[in-house]
Amino acid sequence: MGKKLIEGAARSVKPLSLELGGHAPVLIFDDADLNDAVDGTLRAKFRNSGQSCIAANRIYVQRSIYEPFLKAFVEKTKALNIGMVWIRKCKSAH
Repeated sequence: MGKKLIEGAARSVKPLSLELGGHAPVLIFDDADLNDAVDGTLRAKFRNSGQSCIAANRIYVQRSIYEPFLKAFVEKTKALNIGMVWIRKCKSAH
């Protein structure tokens, strides 16, 4: 797909920059510190709204810690402030 986009841009001499992404799994093993693993996974998945070539796209958790990891990850994900947070914090915004 990248080659086709470059060819199309070249025909009309348009500047082009592509981020074609990657495959970035997160691996969590049972000897990991659970809080650090959850926090690191949140950063890997949600930094820059997930629009990063190294944003996590799969999370693999060792079975023995899956349930506690999932519970903590869901709780912290629900607590995230997303979108234009500064507007909600501004007293003059309606």
